[in-house]
Amino acid sequence: MSLSPEDRSSQEPPPDTSWVHTPPGLLAREVANLPLRLLIWIHNRPRRLGRQRLADLEPPVIFAANHASHLDTPVVLHALPFRWRRRTSVVAALDYFFRKRWLGLLVSLLFAALPIERTGLSRTTQQRLERLFDGGWSLFLFPEGTRSKTGRMGRVRSGAAFMATRYQVPIVPVYIDGTFRSFPKGSRWPRPRRVTVVFGEPIPPPDDGDHRAMNEQLKASLAGLAHELGRDEP
Repeated sequence: MSLSPEDRSSQEPPPDTSWVHTPPGLLAREVANLPLRLLIWIHNRPRRLGRQRLADLEPPVIFAANHASHLDTPVVLHALPFRWRRRTSVVAALDYFFRKRWLGLLVSLLFAALPIERTGLSRTTQQRLERLFDGGWSLFLFPEGTRSKTGRMGRVRSGAAFMATRYQVPIVPVYIDGTFRSFPKGSRWPRPRRVTVVFGEPIPPPDDGDHRAMNEQLKASLAGLAHELGRDEP
């Protein structure tokens, strides 16, 4: 997700999805995701690498991944250990996923979605992010801001690093391979292709508040994870 560090307090507040953080919300989410996880298991046979890097890590964190497919979100959530998945909210673009009420409710139910503006964080969104992290919830987002049209990573924008620096939480880089071959932009149904999710070493927030330097670390880490899988990313 592309997030500007600007304060757009004049924007109309996004819808409140705090119900997804309640125990009934968690139960409904786990039940609703069962068919989706079964589909992923059958079609994609996911490999999950680097989960040992989460073993000694305490929430909250920001999971930041490359983005090539609508499969990316459920694939990464499927790959997360339960203790992380149950308390991770997914950033969802307000202007895309919440244009229609039914779609906003669906992504909120499936992914504990947090609606966020792409062109700057409203005061309401900033307050919700602070409450989210204070409550021990982690966040999952795509710093590219949109799906790749080629399968290769695009520009890694600074939204994830800005939030990590502002709220003093580490970033966990996540590289996803195979989802573009299975379900590229414009496709109507996923094809059977194996996918791999690799979790990288956490990047601590900088003491000096330099989110741009942290963003450079994130880009380098994502490229390094891609190279581990034999993928050439910028």
